[in-house]
Order: sequence, then structure tokens, then C-alpha cells
Amino acid sequence: MTKPPAIKKIGAQHKHTRILIYGDPGAGKTTLWGTAGSRGLVIRPPIEHTDSIINTGADEWVASNWDEMEDIKNWARSEGFKDYEWMFLDSVSLMQDVTLDDIWQTVIADKPHRLAAWYDKPEYGRNMGRLAEWFRYMTGCDLFHFGVSAHPFWAYFRETDEDGEDVNKLMPWIQGKNMPNKICGMMQMVGYLDVKSRKDGDDYRRLRFKGNENFYGKDVFNCFNNGTLINPTLPKIEQAVTAARAKKKPAGGTRSRAKVTTRRVKRSTS
Repeated sequence: MTKPPAIKKIGAQHKHTRILIYGDPGAGKTTLWGTAGSRGLVIRPPIEHTDSIINTGADEWVASNWDEMEDIKNWARSEGFKDYEWMFLDSVSLMQDVTLDDIWQTVIADKPHRLAAWYDKPEYGRNMGRLAEWFRYMTGCDLFHFGVSAHPFWAYFRETDEDGEDVNKLMPWIQGKNMPNKICGMMQMVGYLDVKSRKDGDDYRRLRFKGNENFYGKDVFNCFNNGTLINPTLPKIEQAVTAARAKKKPAGGTRSRAKVTTRRVKRSTS
């Protein structure tokens, strides 16, 4: 039997980069997206803000309900990639709240008595399912670079350390069982962003893609020798990814062998 033409040698199949950055509010996630300048479009809910990237040249699209998220997805795949090299969802943690409210308004309009009970599994499940589909369409088309930001939360890993204690790590806060795993799996890079202080008192931002016992990280390109980028910008990341792809080395990264569950977790406070 002739080998199907769809079978090809493994290589640099994707032309564009998919990256997820998570960290506390104020760590600089939106600021990082702003370094794309006029090449970037920030997609955000009305409860998020882009004050830190005014005058950078970047544009924004405020989505207040799920119909608008669908409009964004369809436009991005048909026309938007002609205008923007980068598109960012800032942030998925807050967007989930807005789209869940959107579902809830429809529910109570049909069944007003539900207002006393608040959200239930069907609402959460629908919100998770359509968001997962939205991500598949935004990442699978490979027409533009795609970035996502998220807040952090402490995830319980189904493993123990050398002392027999439960392992808890910071992960991107994406509501729903196994949703952090699913969305991180669609990304080529997942980095934890925080702010540190030097001895002289100056602050700097630290973006880490190499995970450890405290946080999750991923970098299939192995862009940075120590897995860390100080005062990150998108041009710096793009340059590192381009160099790594040019070397054509086998992909690597840091992936946990453990399965993550959203049981026994606590959400980071703002």
C-alpha cells in the first residue's frame, strides 16, 4: 500500500508562536503584550484594562459577551491575521467570569427561580466547553502569533515529594477541571511572571519558562539557557524563538509527569 501523502517528516510544522503568561495582577502581563506595538491586538473583557500600554501602538477589542468572542474568532481567522501579527487574550481568568455571566443572564431570563441558587454544573460546563473550542480555533489555524495571560492559582498535583508531602504548584488560573492542563497543552510556551527587587532597590520583571517544585513552566523551543528572561519583551522572545527554530534541535521543555486537578486549590488574591 502506498504511504498516504498526509504523512510527513516531523519538522517545524508551525510558523507561529503560542505563548501563555501567568502571574499576579501588576506583574506586567499586559505590559508585555504592549511591546508588540502596532503588530498586536489585545482582546479583553470590560473588567480588564489596558492602561499600561496606552500609546504603544497596540489596538484592543473589548468583548462583553460570547457572541462578541465568536465574532473575534471568525474575524481573526478570515481577515484579522492580515492586520495583526499577534493577538492576545488578556486575561482568560477574567474573560471566563464575563462569559459565565453571559450564560447566567440567559438562564435566569428563562427560569427566574434559578437566581436564588446561582451557577450550577451545566453553566460551568458550557462555559468550559465553548472556551476550549474557541482556543482550538484560535491556535489551530496557525495564521498569527497567539498570546494568553492568566492569573495564578495553587494547583494540587497527584504526587508527593521526597518527604511524602502533597505537591502544590502555581498554575495558570483557568476555571474548570483539567482546563489548565488542556489550555497549557495547546501552548508552546508557558511562563510564570513575577516582580523582584535588586539590592539597590530597583525592581525588575522575571519571566521563567523552566518549572520547578513551586510553579509550572513549559518551553518546547528551549529558548533560554536557564529558562529565565529578565524584563521580557515580545521582540526578545521572538528573537529567541527564531534562533531556536533555526538550530533545528529536538524540542524540549519542562512538563510535569503528574496530572493536575483543581481540587484542594486556593486562588491567588489580587
